[in-house]
Amino acid sequence: MKKWLITVFFAAFLAACGNDDQSGITMEKVEPNEDVQTVIDMTADETYASLIYSEKNTSYLLINALGEISATAEADENVLKIYIEDTENAETVTDEVYAFELDQEYEKIRTYLNGQEIQFDVWYE
Repeated sequence: MKKWLITVFFAAFLAACGNDDQSGITMEKVEPNEDVQTVIDMTADETYASLIYSEKNTSYLLINALGEISATAEADENVLKIYIEDTENAETVTDEVYAFELDQEYEKIRTYLNGQEIQFDVWYE
């Protein structure tokens, strides 16, 4: 009985310490708050993508786009990769804001538009 309890306890401990199956960082489309709107106003029509980076709070991805947007992010060791898909089927530029929480500090951040790496502005909070 004692060996059985030790085995069950050990198995439960290993399961609790196991590597979680992470599907990536969740990005949610949001309405900009006052601080984010200030950055949008400063970067309007100049930059396709801007990132407001926060190590402790919510970070924001700002996109000035000519179409429907979808954005996802994933961590690859110490590299944060942000993927943007843009249909570019509209005549006017729209501002899209995505919020996400970071689980660690990243040495590099890479942003991809329709599979091609692009440059972006970074604002630190």
